[in-house]
Amino acid sequence: MNYEELLKSKEDSLIRVVNLPIGILYKKQLDKKFVSVIDIHQRLLDNPDFSSALAKECEAVASINDAHQLHFMQGIFDGNMEMLTLEQGNFITFEQLLNDSPATVGRDNFIENVVSELLEFTSMLNSQGIYHVCFAPSNVFMRKGDSKPLLMSHGSFYTGLADASFFYADTKEYVAPEVLNGEEYDERCDVYSIGKFIEYLFTVTDMPLEYKKVVKKATQESPDDRYETVDKMIDALKNKHKMFQSIKKFVIALVLALIVVGAYFEFMPQVEPVEFVKPADKEQTDDLLDDDYEIPMEMGIGDTLPQLTEEQKAEMKKYEEKCKQIFRKQYEKEADRILSKIYNSDYMGSNEKKFMAGSQSTIQELMDAQVKLANEANLDQGTSQSIASEIIERITERKMAELSQHGIQMDAEE
Repeated sequence: MNYEELLKSKEDSLIRVVNLPIGILYKKQLDKKFVSVIDIHQRLLDNPDFSSALAKECEAVASINDAHQLHFMQGIFDGNMEMLTLEQGNFITFEQLLNDSPATVGRDNFIENVVSELLEFTSMLNSQGIYHVCFAPSNVFMRKGDSKPLLMSHGSFYTGLADASFFYADTKEYVAPEVLNGEEYDERCDVYSIGKFIEYLFTVTDMPLEYKKVVKKATQESPDDRYETVDKMIDALKNKHKMFQSIKKFVIALVLALIVVGAYFEFMPQVEPVEFVKPADKEQTDDLLDDDYEIPMEMGIGDTLPQLTEEQKAEMKKYEEKCKQIFRKQYEKEADRILSKIYNSDYMGSNEKKFMAGSQSTIQELMDAQVKLANEANLDQGTSQSIASEIIERITERKMAELSQHGIQMDAEE
């Protein structure tokens, strides 16, 4: 076996046949080189209008100067069978990719990039009146070693040449119902088919909620229930992605906020309630003093046992309430200043590690402020802690509500 025979044997073992709506794709040796060719289905060659439709598509495709367009040429014959030759390169379908390397779709941003590029390219095609119609995984390509999606032959050039259900025999589930029923169709047929393609990409991994909502609307049976254009589908996907990212950040921030409040209660010293026990009756003993003996005031003993009058008790209570008001006013202002350091849109957008580090220092700062202001207001620590906890919880709820109102943009379109 010479080198050419060895090479041919190796290539033959790697040959993969792909059944496309327009024909059969495989590798073939032409002029001592292996190239990708398509043997056109005989049922299309038998149609007298096919040649003009193919010529029209070849002319249109040649003018599409986009990296996502897989170009091809006609004019090569093998006996009585006309063939198309593809541009130079080693191409595989997404069906082959997921069969051989299903873990590929799990790479960072792989699906997001593929879907985004496919939608943008389809939007450009639609603006020229071209509809791809069938985004079956066996009809969407990529170069080996690259993740850029490629489209080749577009279905709208062959409208009316054959029964659509027969034309797309092996890929019916990826084609819009109105196409299969022979009805008129527009961009919404591509919206439907791309939605089905996205479903296929997520067969080996969980579909995020934002994709589920967009795909559900895109794949409705009735065209009127889908997105009107591919551009609107692009906008919906972007808006829902931003919305769910904002919700995710908000939920994380809310959980961390609860951790901050909980940690504050955990680290603050707890005031244990004192249980007062009635003293036992004292045994009667002989008093060394006469019963009618009065303690002389000049000895200073009577001064140590003062009895508060009702007026004095009311005055003391008034004084205590004043201390509470002073502490509450000063601590509310200080707590608002301290909590504003972490509850803001910039800080919430940072990573969780940074937020947790800031939360620890915030807790300590809140505790220090409570002790300091309580001392200045002549208020006991138990009472000041109770007031401080109430203030922190109220301010935290208010700031989270403000973040919810201004940080999340809800998408009006379902």
